[in-house]
Amino acid sequence: MYEFSRLLTKFGIQVLFDIRPKPPPTPAYSRSALEQLCSTQKINYVYLGNELQPPAERNDIKDWRGSEAFKRGLKIIAGKVPTRVCCLVCSCYQPDHCHRLVITNELAQQGIEVIHILEENRFWSNPRGRPLGLQHPRRTRTGEDTKEGYQRDGYRAD
Repeated sequence: MYEFSRLLTKFGIQVLFDIRPKPPPTPAYSRSALEQLCSTQKINYVYLGNELQPPAERNDIKDWRGSEAFKRGLKIIAGKVPTRVCCLVCSCYQPDHCHRLVITNELAQQGIEVIHILEENRFWSNPRGRPLGLQHPRRTRTGEDTKEGYQRDGYRAD
């Protein structure tokens, strides 16, 4: 949690949007832990896991993007962006394997600059030629959707 806290400070985050549909019960990254961290750092915490919960089936992406809940979640984010430095947080390390990609692509289409911060000096952007939208998730053999899990399973984490 210390590293995450340091990144929030370094990048001047003022609003943290938690888009995890089911925050983990582990104490360090639970919803209440993030709320407490944000409170301590004077960051506004907004939980949007209900509004921006991804569909269970990949085929339902189009319907999800057109849903009132999805539009409401985007509107909440877009309303803060013009005046505040905002951050979306989810459980996935790589955005191209996550519903975060669909959300950030929609925000980018509205003219909102999106930068994916992976680590202090490592950033991610949508590769050229890659279609927008949620790609099939590349699950690791260990089932760990983290940088370490990808590296252990022989995938590049950048």
